[in-house]
Formats: sequence, structure tokens, C-alpha cells
Amino acid sequence: MAQKMRAALFSDYGGPEVVEITDVPIPEPGPGEVRIKVKAASMNHLDLWVRRGLPIETPMPHIGGSDVAGVVDATGPGAKDVPIGLRVVVDPSISYRWYEGPGRGESFEPSPFQIIGEHTQGGFAEYTVVPAENLLEIPEHV
Repeated sequence: MAQKMRAALFSDYGGPEVVEITDVPIPEPGPGEVRIKVKAASMNHLDLWVRRGLPIETPMPHIGGSDVAGVVDATGPGAKDVPIGLRVVVDPSISYRWYEGPGRGESFEPSPFQIIGEHTQGGFAEYTVVPAENLLEIPEHV
């Protein structure tokens, strides 16, 4: 049985009444990703828009939360240089980058711009998975 975490998610668009706190599987980091043990997350206007169904249709159920800070808890393949225990803030912008296209090595195409918590699952949970390149280290004095 997969380990579980608590998450604030919604399965339909609407106001605050559509948000429920429930148990979901703890996500595992994929290639180039890290798992963050969330220590802080804040709600902003983007989270309200996503919950209301704007500006895009979001796959359901959805965990919002684009503003996240926490501690690196696990790393996926290709992210091994990120130390476990590193305190981080997450840049929510998954910017344009090149990825291996459908030909798996034969062609490259630009990936679409995405925002963590809008296009992907976000940080309103005990853990979240994000690209390692989106981490900003929190200095010791903070």
C-alpha cells in the first residue's frame, strides 16, 4: 500500500466550499524532479482563478498552490546533485525548454510554459514534486 499524505484538493470548480482535505498518495519524483516536504504554502490570485476554472481547464482532482517553500525530501534520476535536506523556495514557472520529442532522440520540440499549481499539482499538500531546476536555496540566515 502506498504511503499517504494530507492534501487540500478540489474535484470541481467553484468557491471555497469545493476544497476538501483528504488523504492522497505521496508523489514520487520522476527524472529531473525533486520531492519537497512542504513547510509553507500561500494562496494567491492564481489559486483562486484555477479553483474557479480560469484561465484553463484543470484535470481533476487538483491540488493547487503555486507559492511553496520546504525541504528537499527525495530526488529522481538526474537530480542527484540536489542535497536531501536543502531548504528551498520553489519558482512556480516551468519555462520553455527543449525536451526529447516523440521520436525519442530524433527530434526536439519546445515544451509549453506551465505554472506549478495550475498546470501541475501544487503545494497545498504535505509533499509536492517539482523540477529540480525550479529550486531556489533559502540562505541559512533566513
